[in-house]
Amino acid sequence: MLPDFASMLGARIAGLGDPQLRAGVALHHASDAAFHAAPEFVAQLVEAGAWLRARGVARGPARAAAHVGIELCIDAELARERDAAQLYAHALARAADPDVERAIAWRADDAAPRWQALRTRLRARGAPDPDASPAQLAHGVARALASRPRLALDARGQEAAEEWLANSASALRKLAAPLLAHVVQETRLPAPRL
Repeated sequence: MLPDFASMLGARIAGLGDPQLRAGVALHHASDAAFHAAPEFVAQLVEAGAWLRARGVARGPARAAAHVGIELCIDAELARERDAAQLYAHALARAADPDVERAIAWRADDAAPRWQALRTRLRARGAPDPDASPAQLAHGVARALASRPRLALDARGQEAAEEWLANSASALRKLAAPLLAHVVQETRLPAPRL
């Protein structure tokens, strides 16, 4: 998850001094590539982007909101699995280990303390809420895009995202199993239990 956390921070990793971290980042990139190439993901991204654009959301924010919204719905469904939620918590706890912290070289001097603060917030928040409402999911989408001026949702865009999620969240959550199966097949990972 470290590449996603780095993106959340707006920071770049200069290097990783631990082979397990390097392997984890490589696995993350391979999984992301397989996930984003999955026909189910691509179809939903196109459909959701068109739906949001038809309601007045500009192309960039519509596509970004669709992307993030789909991922948040999948994350929420994954969090329904006790093992997945526990592994998420364990990974964040393990990231606080001083040896792990020293193994991450950040490009910016202020990135390490910002990473520690983000990690603390994420640990306190816990795994995503498997029963998050469309309003909560839309708030998460807006929060994820807020620091990107060209992609940020205005109030009308957030309302449209909430309406889209109210109509689509259940169907999107059902994509978790086929999307994970696709990622497993493409990356040759052990099959997760769902």
